[in-house]
Amino acid sequence: MPRNTTFHFKQFSIQQDQCSMKICTDACIFGAWIDVSDTKNALDIGTGTGLLSLMLAQKNIELLFDAVEIDKNAAKQAQENVKNSPFSNLIQVYQQAIQTFEGKQKYDVIFSNPPFFQASLRSPHEKINQAHHAETLRLDELLLVVLTLLKDSGRFFILLPPFEMQKFQELAHKKGLFLQKQLGIRHQEQKPIFRVAAAFSFKETAIEAEILSVFLADNRTYSNDFKALLKHYFIIF
Repeated sequence: MPRNTTFHFKQFSIQQDQCSMKICTDACIFGAWIDVSDTKNALDIGTGTGLLSLMLAQKNIELLFDAVEIDKNAAKQAQENVKNSPFSNLIQVYQQAIQTFEGKQKYDVIFSNPPFFQASLRSPHEKINQAHHAETLRLDELLLVVLTLLKDSGRFFILLPPFEMQKFQELAHKKGLFLQKQLGIRHQEQKPIFRVAAAFSFKETAIEAEILSVFLADNRTYSNDFKALLKHYFIIF
């Protein structure tokens, strides 16, 4: 997906020139996959451009969001994206670290597309490090926030690479937060899974597992599953 300054969806647009993390295909899949039916309030951890909150607001116009972003420029851009959308009355953006965020309530749904490189090469650009590397928010810190702010009946959704997802699942299981369902994302059938979207809850159940291929074998034609998932958001479908 091209990293343009502005990305237009069917019901809203995203300006992203002030954000280190641009819109990407796996984040869009994640937003389309998250279930927010029968949900009243939600917490977006690391909102970036505001993409996920806006996608979920489109799904459920009765859902109220608190969207938290540590980076000042990204938070300002998320505020502008929300303001210019049809969902400005649903989403409140906070510029602060989630570790210091004091929610006024516990949430039905918490979701996050967090920094995930636990130990890898750093970029010379500090904003990119902050966006990509788990330095401002480690997985164990994220888990603690979720355990504190998620309702007993709530669900937590997260997007990570496979290795980091396995580590997070192990940490969560030890604390009584259990994997419910997951979606493996791959470029095409012949390629390995490069991202995993997962849903967790405090209730231990059988795990539902699916795999989504973005493209057909030619690596150019979008798969029917991908088009079905994104048809309410992407202008090209």
